[in-house]
Amino acid sequence: MHRNQGTTSWITKAVLHALAGLTAGAAAGAALGLLGSRLPLDVRAAAAAVLGVTAVVVGAAELWSPRTRGPRGRDRETPQRWMDMGPLRWAARNGIALGLGFTSRLGFWLWFVVPLTGLLSGSLWVGALAYGLYGFSRTALPGAVMAAAIARPGWEYDLWLLRRGMQARSLAAGNLVLTGAAVSVGVGL
Repeated sequence: MHRNQGTTSWITKAVLHALAGLTAGAAAGAALGLLGSRLPLDVRAAAAAVLGVTAVVVGAAELWSPRTRGPRGRDRETPQRWMDMGPLRWAARNGIALGLGFTSRLGFWLWFVVPLTGLLSGSLWVGALAYGLYGFSRTALPGAVMAAAIARPGWEYDLWLLRRGMQARSLAAGNLVLTGAAVSVGVGL
C-alpha cells in the first residue's frame, strides 16, 4: 500500500471517529437539556448546588487518594466484532459508543457530571456543548495518540497510555473539582 493512501485512510477514520463522538454527545446533551427545561428552576438550582458541592468533595477525595476506585459503569470495551464491519463503520459506531460514554467502560466520576450538567442546565445548547465536548475529547484523543505513533515508528503507544492511568485519573479528579466549583459559583453558593 502506498504510504499516503494508508495515512489518508487513517486520517479519515480518526476524523469520522471524533465527529461521531461529538455528534452523539451533542445529541444526548441537547436531549437532556431539553428534558431539564421541563423541571422547575428552583429544583434544578437545588440539584445543581448539591451536584457542585458533591463534585468538589469527590474530586478532592480522588486527588487526595488517587487509588480510590471510580465508578465502574458498564465495565466493557466496545465489541470487537464491530471491526469486521469495515474501518469507516467501525469508526462511526465506536465513536458513537464512546461519545455517549455510558455504553462502555467508565472509570472516572467526572463523566457523571457531564449528563447532569446538561439536564440541570435546562438548556438545549448548554447540554449539547457540555456533552458534545465530552464526546469529542473522548474520541479525538485516540486519533492524536495514533498520529504520534505514526510519527514515531516503533513507539509502543499502548504501553505509554497504560502507564499514564494515574495521571489521567488525577487530571479527571482536578477537572471534577473545578467543574464542581464552577457549578457551585453558578448557582450562587
